[in-house]
Amino acid sequence: MIVNRSRLASILGISPTTLDRRVAEGLPAKERPNTDGPGEWQFDTCAVIDWLKLHDNRSTSTPRAEADLRYLVADVGIKELEVSERKKVLIAVEEIHEVVEDAFNIIRPILVNIPGGLIEALAAETDEARCRELLRQDVYRMLQEIIDIPVPEPPSALSNDPITRRLTNGAVTGMVVGSAELAEILGVAIKTIGRWVDKGMPVRSDGNDRKSRRERRFDTAAVIRWLVDGPADLTPAARLDAAKLRKQSASTTLKELELGERSGRLIDMEIPAEQINEQFAVLKSQLLAIPARLTHQVAATSEPDVVRRILVEELEDIASELTGFDLSRA
Repeated sequence: MIVNRSRLASILGISPTTLDRRVAEGLPAKERPNTDGPGEWQFDTCAVIDWLKLHDNRSTSTPRAEADLRYLVADVGIKELEVSERKKVLIAVEEIHEVVEDAFNIIRPILVNIPGGLIEALAAETDEARCRELLRQDVYRMLQEIIDIPVPEPPSALSNDPITRRLTNGAVTGMVVGSAELAEILGVAIKTIGRWVDKGMPVRSDGNDRKSRRERRFDTAAVIRWLVDGPADLTPAARLDAAKLRKQSASTTLKELELGERSGRLIDMEIPAEQINEQFAVLKSQLLAIPARLTHQVAATSEPDVVRRILVEELEDIASELTGFDLSRA
């Protein structure tokens, strides 16, 4: 395929200035005549790839290179373990606020929605022991309903972080093209593209199967790098590059976690967990104290409306104290 300067730069994933430097180093190009001034550079993509294979191949290895790779891979493993450990104990403040508020919004109706049958039974009962037992049974009902509330698991602290997504998905450095256009750029048959994919040629998205009509998409720069170096899984230089990218990703994530903690966006999950446990312990003690606290008042009246008012006021006071947690204690 014959392309101009800007298109070849896009295909290779480099700047036009870098391309000019490579031309000065000998990358094959020819100038198209132009009667109005200097001609425009033209490039044969097949000739360019052949030249890169001769001049940019990084498949050779030395003992020192292997040692460097082993050291880097071990260093990457440590970094990734650090990331895993930090993510296990950190949580996004916004997410924990939402989870707790959702739980409290479920609990409040449980507290204030008093069964009508209980109101009638208490109004008809004058024996304090029996009233205390009826209140105790209802308190246990409320506690059981609260215990049965499903608690959703908050998403990962950095699941929506754009840098994490970019490093995970792999940034595009060249042009994203389909099989046909890639075959034209490389000067090969489409079947050859398929064979190269089977050998490990990088694919951006693989929908080219019998059950899907989506076409494979390729990053031209990544493909040409693979062709120049050879199969990525056998190339020491390519493995070194992959390890460097993993280390960059892990180091970036650690820095972002640290920034999240310092800015107050992320917090050690033990802090809100302790405070939430304290609130639920207070809630439980307040509910368990209801029979002893209200039995005498409830047994003294036979009016259902009065019984309801006594219970509603008490339970609304308890519900109003469900206010989340104070991160200033962190």
